[in-house]
Amino acid sequence: MSTFELGTLQMIDREIQQLTAMLLNPALSSQQREIIEQRLNDRKRQKQAIEQKRATNGPHSLGKATINALLARLDPQERLDTDVEQVLCQLADSFVESVMNEACQLALHRGSKQVQLPDIMLPLEKNWDIKVPGFAEEEGKKITKRTTVVDAHKQRLAMIKRRRL
Repeated sequence: MSTFELGTLQMIDREIQQLTAMLLNPALSSQQREIIEQRLNDRKRQKQAIEQKRATNGPHSLGKATINALLARLDPQERLDTDVEQVLCQLADSFVESVMNEACQLALHRGSKQVQLPDIMLPLEKNWDIKVPGFAEEEGKKITKRTTVVDAHKQRLAMIKRRRL
């Protein structure tokens, strides 16, 4: 299991414990209790989905079956060694983990607890030069760093040109 999934599961477990403890409060109104129970059920379903994905793919975000299917699309005759499959799974995990860690940091920097598409797009574009089709900014909107030439620098350049002549 990747550290991202492990961290997510730990966070979900903590929230389940907190919500369960909140339900024990006798001072809750029926509306508050209903909201807490709904949130608790959502978290339990989320935890179950992560655990099912882990059972399907093993401890990796990209399963060996997926890697072999991709390879079969390229060359049906080619087969991967188990060590190569393992390395590819680890590379995929580290890629997903690094992008998601940075995306989570960006979301926290924005003051949000939810990761949104722009949070994921930025590390993909910045670190991996991967643009998400249909969501990437137009080429004309790119921010370019303009260099400002100071007058003193212009004078020095003019002096050097005069000396060469």
